[in-house]
Amino acid sequence: MKTRLETINSMTAFCLSGVLACLGACTPETGRTDTGFPSDIEMAFSASAEDWGYGEEGNIWHGGETFLVRLDGQEKRYVISDATSGVLSADGMEPFYWKDNKDVVIDAWYPYQEGEMPEVTVKADQSTVEAYRASDFIAALETPVSISLSTSPLEFAHRVANIVVNLDMAAGVAPETVTVRLMNVAGTDAGSEIIPYRDGTVFMAMVPPQDMQDKQFISIEAGDYSLVYTPESFRDGYLRADRQYVLTFAIEQDSIEFIESSGNPEWGLEGEEEVGAVESGS
Repeated sequence: MKTRLETINSMTAFCLSGVLACLGACTPETGRTDTGFPSDIEMAFSASAEDWGYGEEGNIWHGGETFLVRLDGQEKRYVISDATSGVLSADGMEPFYWKDNKDVVIDAWYPYQEGEMPEVTVKADQSTVEAYRASDFIAALETPVSISLSTSPLEFAHRVANIVVNLDMAAGVAPETVTVRLMNVAGTDAGSEIIPYRDGTVFMAMVPPQDMQDKQFISIEAGDYSLVYTPESFRDGYLRADRQYVLTFAIEQDSIEFIESSGNPEWGLEGEEEVGAVESGS
């Protein structure tokens, strides 16, 4: 028969073993967060943005585009390592890692520049696809990203407006005789005119956000005939970032006619005909 002291010691040992077992079960595993999510897992990102006519095979990325990604004041250089999926990989440096179970907020932009986003300055000559692409500035600011083992999407917005000039050419009009220019544009790297990128009968240009209402904006010349388009409405003249403006003109052998503008889709007026002011001459 156990003595009273032996009984007390046995009960004490049993209680201590129970406490230790509980502590072992309640303590997070080494290398895991308090939710059991593995710590020090690399953050993975995928970038997406609206393709404004310079992607290859339906992809906006070519691969190798360099971004700045900022988290909690720390900046790192990331690069598009897969053009198809838009996967961003750390470029020659340690990536960001998940360290706890809290959501984070990411700032990112392209082209790469440390400290602050680069000023939007487009190419005056955008006639090549390289210059057209180089005139695009995109950013994903204050983007919430939740802890995940999979790739976290970063949706980028364009910091420029996109101007698309569609030419409906009649038979007999020689395409090589037609030229398109954008005039009175602020924010270029040289002067105030832009030579757009041409894809057949479509001309495209990146333009910094600005007000072009009541300003001579688009000049079209075809042989001996010319036309100048001046937006009269706020809808068509006020160029907003991340918006596309599509204008259609008819080119005949002896005339140029403005047909319509889709305007700014943000106003809910996309597709409505806008009779802009034009000046034509021979």
